[in-house]
Amino acid sequence: MRRILFALLLAPLAAAAPLANAPKRPTCAVQARAAPEHTPGLYIVQVEVVKSCPVNGYAEVRLESYVGGHYPRRGWFEVTKSHPLVRRGVLWYWRGRLNGTPSTPFVIPGMSRPFSLGST
Repeated sequence: MRRILFALLLAPLAAAAPLANAPKRPTCAVQARAAPEHTPGLYIVQVEVVKSCPVNGYAEVRLESYVGGHYPRRGWFEVTKSHPLVRRGVLWYWRGRLNGTPSTPFVIPGMSRPFSLGST
């Protein structure tokens, strides 16, 4: 009876062991772009991995503002070749951040202050 109980307790640990030895997926660089919406100062932002990224590669990104907010509120978006990050209604002063060691902020090309004639 003790052996059966012991085996039942160790079964979940044995099932999780192969995950610990699984190879890590490659992380990739990202490229971002913005297109203006009808309202001045709001943009449609697209963040995607670069073309040289392997099929199983990914990047973890988030959008953040210079004044302290970030989206998503917790965690990171996982961007892959098949799933780019597309957000509507992003304010002109937001930027992106790539998760890594250290995490790296990046400016999203195409975004500028409203009514500024293209200068940032």
